[in-house]
Amino acid sequence: MYRDALKTAEPVGEFITDFWGNNVHSFCDDDDQYAKDLAAESMKTFFGPGKPYIQGRINAYEELLEAWGGIPDHLQSDFGRWLRQSDAEHKKLAQEVGISLDSGPGAARAAIAQLDGTTLSDRGVIIAGNPASCIKTCQMYEDIGVDQVMLIMQTETIPHDKVMGSIEKFGKEVIPAFQKAKAKKEAAVVS
Repeated sequence: MYRDALKTAEPVGEFITDFWGNNVHSFCDDDDQYAKDLAAESMKTFFGPGKPYIQGRINAYEELLEAWGGIPDHLQSDFGRWLRQSDAEHKKLAQEVGISLDSGPGAARAAIAQLDGTTLSDRGVIIAGNPASCIKTCQMYEDIGVDQVMLIMQTETIPHDKVMGSIEKFGKEVIPAFQKAKAKKEAAVVS
């Protein structure tokens, strides 16, 4: 959608910048599940009630839930009480997104609270886990055309020493995987 919108965009300045950068909550550790859970907690706290990115936004939780892929299949039964089933359109929307978008911020906020670290990682909402999991998710971003991923690690829920360990893991194990792949691509072009 971003790349398509650029084709008809009118520049505010002299030109349009065709650059896509994403901020993503991230955490890397040898313990895959621990890292995913910590990054998920960090992200959910960041978007918690009363936080600056939510405050004053109408339908913020509904938009986040939709952007993050809706309610995963394994949690559908937990959210049955929030689904509106009064007419065909609401039933269709509930099936597509997993929750009625007009069911209120409480329902969407509750749904987000139940999204687990593995689901969020698998969907690319967070880049977290052991180095192999982080490489896999970073590759997802590269495959869809993201030019730069800015990792959000130092948040109120992740202690400084853990952040430093995660930065080291990204630097020693995740980034080199992409440097090697880039070198191979460049070598193939030259030959």
